[in-house]
Amino acid sequence: MALNASNTSSENCLFLDTNQQSFDYISVANIIAGVVNAIFALIATSSNAVVLISFWKTPNLHTPQNSLLCWIAFADLLVGSVVQPLDVLQRIMEELHNIDMYCNVRLAKNALAWIISSVSFCILTTISVERLVALLKPLKHNTLVTHSRILLLVVLYWVLCIVLYVARFAGLPNQTFFGMASVVASVNLTINVVSYFKIFKVIKRHQSRIHDEAALSSRLHGQMAPTEMKRFKTFTLTAVYIVTLVVLFYVPFICYLVAYMILGFIGPVKLAYICLETLSYVNSSVNPFIYSYRLRSIREAIYKTVPKLFFCREDNFSPYNLEASTQNKQTTTNM
Repeated sequence: MALNASNTSSENCLFLDTNQQSFDYISVANIIAGVVNAIFALIATSSNAVVLISFWKTPNLHTPQNSLLCWIAFADLLVGSVVQPLDVLQRIMEELHNIDMYCNVRLAKNALAWIISSVSFCILTTISVERLVALLKPLKHNTLVTHSRILLLVVLYWVLCIVLYVARFAGLPNQTFFGMASVVASVNLTINVVSYFKIFKVIKRHQSRIHDEAALSSRLHGQMAPTEMKRFKTFTLTAVYIVTLVVLFYVPFICYLVAYMILGFIGPVKLAYICLETLSYVNSSVNPFIYSYRLRSIREAIYKTVPKLFFCREDNFSPYNLEASTQNKQTTTNM
C-alpha cells in the first residue's frame, strides 16, 4: 500500500498522527534512526543483562537501594531488547509503505516506550527520596526502606503507568493524556530536585563546620564509618548523574510537544520527533556504564561475573585479581 501525499491527520494510527507525506529527509532520518537503534539495542541488551546477572550472583549487592538500580537496569533491558527492535521494524515498514504493519508496530512500540520511561522516572524519584531518608533518618532507614516496600512501589508504578496509557485505547483524548503525563513528570522532577538539593545542602553545611570526615560521619549518621559516608556520597552522586542524563535526554521532548501542539505533525516536527526519540533510547545504553564506572562494588561484581558467562576463569580476567597475581609473582621472584 503506497503512502499517499495527504494531510497529516487524514490517516492516523488510532490516537497517533502519522503524516504520510513523502519527504526525502524523513526517509534519510528513518534509515539513520534504524541503524542507530539496531546498534544500541545490542549494547543496551547485553550491558544491562550483565548488570542484572552480576547483581543476582553477588549476595553482597542485595540491598534495597541496589534493588532500585536493578529495576532501572531491567527497564533499560526492555528498551534494548523490545522497544528498539520494534523501532527498527517500524522504520522498515514505513519505508516499505506497509501502513497496516507500520501502525501496529508503532502503537506497540509507543505504548511500551511511554510506560517504561514513566516507570523509570518514578523509580529514579524513589531513589532520591531513599537517599534523603538515609541521610536524615539513618537509624530508621533499614526499617523504612525494605525489599518488600520497594517491590510494592515498583509494581504500583507499573500498574499505574499501564492503566494511564491503556486509557488512550479506551478513548482518552490526547490533550488529556499529555496533560496528565506532564503533571506526573513535573511532580517527579520537582521531588528529585528538592531531594538532592536538601541532601547536598545538609552535607555542605556540615562540611563547612566539620572538616574531619570521621567527625562529619559521626554527626550525620551516629556510628557510620568514614568509608560508609564515602559510599553514601558515591551512590548518591551516581543517582544524580543518572537523573541528569534522563533529564538531558527527555527534556527536549517538551519542545517537541509544544511544536506538535502548535504546528501539528508536519514534516519538520516529525523529523525532530525521530531524532529525539532515537536519542532518548540511547540513554538505556549509557546507564550501565555509569553504574560500573561510579560504583566499585558493581564493577567488581561485573568483573567476576563476565568470565563465568564465557566459561573462563575469573582470575584471568579481573584487573584486581591480575594485580594481586602480579604482586605474588614479584614476591616469589624476590625470594
